[in-house]
Amino acid sequence: MFPNKRFIVGGLFALVILALTACATQVPSGTTQIVQQTVVVPQTAVVRETVIATPAPAAGGTFRLAIPSDITDFDPGLTTLVEFQTMKMGGLWNTLYTWDENLQMKPDLAESWEVVDPQTVIFHIRPGVKFHTGRELTAQDVKWTFEWMIKEGKVYARELGSIVGAAEAAKDKSLDVTGIEVLDDHTIQVKLTAPNVPWLSSIYPIPILDKETIADISTKPVGTGPFKFKEWIPNDRVVLERFDDYWEEGKPYLDRVELRVIPNQATAIANLKAGEVDAMLILDASQAATFTGNRDFQVENVPSTDLIMVHTVIDSNPVLQDVHARRALAYCLDKDTINRTVFFGLGQEQWSPIPSSFWAFNPEIDAQGYPFSVEKAKEELAQSKTPDGFDITYTANAGIQASQDVGAIWKSCLDQIGINMNIEVLESAAWLEKWFGYDYQLLYNSGPLPPDPQRGFTTFFTPQVEGTPRYAKVGWKNPAMYELMIKAATTVDQAERQKYYDELQKMTIEEVAPIIYIQQNPTLGVASSKVHGFDSFNSLRLLDWSNLWLDQ
Repeated sequence: MFPNKRFIVGGLFALVILALTACATQVPSGTTQIVQQTVVVPQTAVVRETVIATPAPAAGGTFRLAIPSDITDFDPGLTTLVEFQTMKMGGLWNTLYTWDENLQMKPDLAESWEVVDPQTVIFHIRPGVKFHTGRELTAQDVKWTFEWMIKEGKVYARELGSIVGAAEAAKDKSLDVTGIEVLDDHTIQVKLTAPNVPWLSSIYPIPILDKETIADISTKPVGTGPFKFKEWIPNDRVVLERFDDYWEEGKPYLDRVELRVIPNQATAIANLKAGEVDAMLILDASQAATFTGNRDFQVENVPSTDLIMVHTVIDSNPVLQDVHARRALAYCLDKDTINRTVFFGLGQEQWSPIPSSFWAFNPEIDAQGYPFSVEKAKEELAQSKTPDGFDITYTANAGIQASQDVGAIWKSCLDQIGINMNIEVLESAAWLEKWFGYDYQLLYNSGPLPPDPQRGFTTFFTPQVEGTPRYAKVGWKNPAMYELMIKAATTVDQAERQKYYDELQKMTIEEVAPIIYIQQNPTLGVASSKVHGFDSFNSLRLLDWSNLWLDQ
């Protein structure tokens, strides 16, 4: 339906096909560009050259972004939620590197880096970067941030835990992490305990923090980003203001950014159309269609690394410990109907945690899933320990209509085979409480993955399989899976890694646990057409805030 990465929705242009050819390099703002335009009509082809003026960015203005839930604590080490990532990367803080719209690694605080060997990386830190307090950032701040994340057990301690000395420092906070060495004010070396091929791609979300203001980070965060914190009005908005000493000369263009808390997506869209907000970074496919024919808006449809899944808690739910019961649930997932009616055909069915755009995705294995079949669902249920059916609760998010629609389609099949699914719809805050507390049976979720196949396992499986610290929360007993995950992460040869990922994909499908995958989630964002620079939006739902500007 939306074949291009970006479209401004409007009428169709018939009878004339335009083929545009332009230089691939970026055109400087405020200049002109010569574009060759081939106009094809019956038996005729005319080549024209058109001079297109590229407007210079306009300074000033307030960019208002709708977010689905409030940010009640500004400690970036507490959560990886999309709305927090949105503010963290490109807004309030900087990271060592980020990802561009094509998911290529892009320097940020690190001007460059060197992979010396599979266990050693050297980062060259950008000089002249200042915190919002005016203090200049150095390599010592990178070291301190990594150590603080490790010692305080923050969400990124998992990624940083493979650094030499991290495990010891996590137990004894008086110790330095010996694998982090500051070579000079702008150079830092990190050594890992073992070869860890995906490690570099895993640390992209970690913001570099100001140790001098860390005590107030929950309420008065300080970063190095293009915007600095001004105020937080609970359940209403977060306000950021332009940082005049930002390291990138001439940026940001905006004076102010406001994150408006609007939990209901329909309400957010109404606000967008009324001009009360300027953009949304989370948009259901069904809602994208509401912008058809309206040239006042631009919709970004980017290649997705975002997977839609249903999490299960095995240990506290005996019925889910039975593989036949789980397979009965899987056969009742009518993925074709879900994709056509909920996601308007924009998604792609998925049974394993590796998106099809990743090199390790094996389509032949993924195709061995559970095609929709009421009869096969009945057969699997008959082989289970609960052949007469059972009751189960599915937890959906009130702010994500797709989560509710998926539950309704799933339930329609389960009702036919004797499984009674109760669908509970919770506001984002209550949904989060269930998610973080592992207080659910089946829970709808989705999440973008950085482009390395290991991330699908380390992000969602590591806390859940036997042998890991949080295993008891979920109770998924499969040590073989954990061993394969370690081998895949520590093997340098890609062909060998492929073999491990093939086995992991097979295991995920055969066991249908601890996560049931549904499909790739179309990654859609929408903004007013007066917003420039919105095309930096990528499949991780990151946006280069420093490059945004508004028609005045």
